Amino acid sequence: MIKKLTSCCLMALVIGISAAYSATIIEDKSNVSVFTPSLAERETLKLRLDNGLEAIIISDPNTDKSGALISVRAGSWDDPQEHPGIAHFTEHLLFLGTKKYPDEGDYHRFIRDHGGQTNAFTANHITSYMFAVDNAYFDGALDRFSEFFKEPLFNESGVTRELKAIEQEFQKNLEDDDWREIFVHKHLAKESHPYHRFNAGNIETLKNTSRDEVKKWYQNHYSANIMRLMVVSDQSIEELKKLVINKFSGISNTNRSPLDLEERHRDSDMLKSMVVIQPVKDLRQLTISWELPKKIVDKKLSKPDSIICHVLGHEGEKSLLEQLKREGLAESLSCGSLPIGDNHKDLMLVIGLTDKGFHKVNTVIERVFQTINHLRSKTIPPYLFDEMKKIQTQKYQYQPRQDVFHTLMQHGFIIHDESIDTYPIHSKIVQEYDQHAIEELLSFMTPSNAIFFLKAPQGTTDINADREEPWFKVRYSVEDIDDKLIVEWNETLSHENIDIPASNPFISDELKIVTTETKKTEQRLVPSPECFCDDDRGEFYYAYDDQFHEPKISWSVEVKTPEVRVGDAQSVVLADLYVKSLEHALKKFSYPADVAGLKYKVARADNGISIKISGFNAKALQLLKNIANTMNEKTINPELFKIHKETLIREYANFSKESPLQQNSELLKKTIYKYYTTAKEKAAAIKKVSQKRYSDFISEIFNETFVQAVFYGNMPRSEA
Repeated sequence: MIKKLTSCCLMALVIGISAAYSATIIEDKSNVSVFTPSLAERETLKLRLDNGLEAIIISDPNTDKSGALISVRAGSWDDPQEHPGIAHFTEHLLFLGTKKYPDEGDYHRFIRDHGGQTNAFTANHITSYMFAVDNAYFDGALDRFSEFFKEPLFNESGVTRELKAIEQEFQKNLEDDDWREIFVHKHLAKESHPYHRFNAGNIETLKNTSRDEVKKWYQNHYSANIMRLMVVSDQSIEELKKLVINKFSGISNTNRSPLDLEERHRDSDMLKSMVVIQPVKDLRQLTISWELPKKIVDKKLSKPDSIICHVLGHEGEKSLLEQLKREGLAESLSCGSLPIGDNHKDLMLVIGLTDKGFHKVNTVIERVFQTINHLRSKTIPPYLFDEMKKIQTQKYQYQPRQDVFHTLMQHGFIIHDESIDTYPIHSKIVQEYDQHAIEELLSFMTPSNAIFFLKAPQGTTDINADREEPWFKVRYSVEDIDDKLIVEWNETLSHENIDIPASNPFISDELKIVTTETKKTEQRLVPSPECFCDDDRGEFYYAYDDQFHEPKISWSVEVKTPEVRVGDAQSVVLADLYVKSLEHALKKFSYPADVAGLKYKVARADNGISIKISGFNAKALQLLKNIANTMNEKTINPELFKIHKETLIREYANFSKESPLQQNSELLKKTIYKYYTTAKEKAAAIKKVSQKRYSDFISEIFNETFVQAVFYGNMPRSEA
């Protein structure tokens, strides 16, 4: 259990701090304990420095790295019209030396030479900076880091270099279809709203931005009162408190107020429109997007959008996705809220379409609103909220030990999302069931309040892409959806095969650390498993987790078969088809298991099929049995066979649009490996695969097998 210091102990720590600076202790109201044994000795302290900066201090005697994060509530939405991208430019130029450390390469060199990493990112409403370094060099790294927020030099010598770095970032994303769609969204936003602007920046928009202008923007927008700091180190709370107060109290407080926009970013004229976007890859994807009302975004304790997406994105037997698959209309579906800025969120429902679904997109949309209308008529029952809260609580209580840098990066995105006294509990765990808020959001999620985006390769529709987004040069069109169709979708009745998900059988009421008869051996970085079965059918190994002591397992099983040969293109694509089919058949088990913190992955291995299961151990054996039983099923659904084949044809073909690095990696593997099948070879082979050939393959795949397995984690040997 993570220790929280009592007020008396905390007040005692004030003694010894320089009289020049002081801080106020913030009562820690994050009232959910962490039970992960490797994190049990962590202590936390929250402070507000006299300059208004808020800090979270974490003393972790078992960490192998120390690090810090500063996040400023100023971002690219604060860019002036005349300098698009200046916030991003400032993030780059900030590292070009300080008054105390004028050498512009000193900071990065110090971090690199002492086993560390550093990064930063600029979002619409925040800019975050973080680093991690070997424990022994934390003081020196923190001193250099803190100076960037007190007396940066913005050295003229590095301006041209960093401008080129920003241009490289921009160029790198030009053919990324996700980025391209985002920029179409931005282009369609209100021109008066900062979301509409090109605030990533490139060499064209920033070439006339001087060092003095960057420095002035920094002075106007970076203020201690809108900063949050997090430090993690093996030093004691008292030592870290002294470091934080002494090094960060000197940051200037100009009483800056963060940007607070009430204006919605969506142009109302764009609602009820179908926006058809030409992608780089061969993609067919439908996105339905709603800009959430501010009163819904403000429901941070009940998160109605998360609960609704939990249902819409479900993949069980009675789910929207499963019905779309039964009709051969879709192959994937996801739902989530995308934070655009402070108090701005878009709820996005993204559906990967089949060719049939692409040509019957109106039917797909009808199924979506049949589901929403069904939820509206029945509302979402409290047991789904209870399950969500229990799952999120368990994941928080048994969070794994992560490397410090990765942890700081994650906090960099969310550290301003709630009051610091409760942080991060309200961001991580839903707190309240608010039926009224759920019903209010469902009532808002009508076709009249949505924009519809359809990614479609050039030539697949007769729609003329008569518009162009100016920065990424994305071709797209905007068509008004017929009002009659909007009315039909709005009034459509529930679908008989789509319903609210049943209770999740993979959620465990109680997580326990099991005892084992295995003797505790010498502590090892990598466990040494024992072989408990070795015969002509397989090799099986077991190792008990005596290091992390978490209620979790990690199992790996590989079923080797002569029917899968890594250098034989046809056997490779047949195995890929089998994995697609198996994944689909397993969704009724795997999706609720994944939601409950028990993940699985089935994949084609070099010479067979691999199964990996990791997460909470309580229901892991149940999941493994479900997987094994499903692997024995030989029935073929002709519609699904067609969908999976179509999906793989596109996946293999799209590899030619991947980055040069990935394509060169494939060429290298083809050169150095005796047996290897390229995406091009797979694309040619799969076109020749018939349903009959596939049927023969799955009837023979496990006729001859050799199984290799390792069972590791919170389990007795007898279970293995």
